[in-house]
Amino acid sequence: MLLGMYHHFHMELVHLQASRPLLEALRRAGAVRGVVSYMAKFPTPALARAVALRRRSALFSVVVDTQNTALAFRQANRDYRGAVSFISLESVRSLEPLLRPRVAAPGFVGYATELMQLRAEDEDLRETVFATYVFRDMTVWDTEADVRAALASGAYAPPAGPPFYALLSLGAIPEEHLEWADGAPNQRRALECASLPFRSFRDALHRPDAADLAALEASLRARVNAIEAALGW
Repeated sequence: MLLGMYHHFHMELVHLQASRPLLEALRRAGAVRGVVSYMAKFPTPALARAVALRRRSALFSVVVDTQNTALAFRQANRDYRGAVSFISLESVRSLEPLLRPRVAAPGFVGYATELMQLRAEDEDLRETVFATYVFRDMTVWDTEADVRAALASGAYAPPAGPPFYALLSLGAIPEEHLEWADGAPNQRRALECASLPFRSFRDALHRPDAADLAALEASLRARVNAIEAALGW
């Protein structure tokens, strides 16, 4: 039990540390709608992790009402060197979401855009930001074999381009194994960060301009240190 708690709080801390420079920069720029990975959640950890691993590049995209907010960010953060991608509602509202044809095949879980949960005040983002940019027509399946069988039988026919999907079989990797996954340290860090988005709404980080990031990081670090002491590390 303690080991599981340790991995949870440790990965929360890693995720916050990875995103804090961006969140601090957003605070200086003024109000935004939010950061993608803090705006949606999925009903199970395996599903959340599978989708996050597949869409890792979009996790820290920032949703703003207009391009003017993005310009304000640049002006307020001339020294910010991190990568940041903005999704303007002004732009995506003119786009048509990709078709999501009904699929009846073994192992099909659903479309990511339909499986996710949003706060009531963010529901307008489902068919705009998430359907046109973040997830588009991404499907979720149990295994790779299920996808291949559905493609071969014609039960699954992507409406545009190659199939775009996430696998629950990858999302089901136990948390304690992610930290020690094979690969370079930056890859392990990416896996740790990807294991947490979409699992909860993270109200403390939903609005970067209102979050006390220093206090949150200190609280998480204290919990990690306390568990390490209890484990005798």
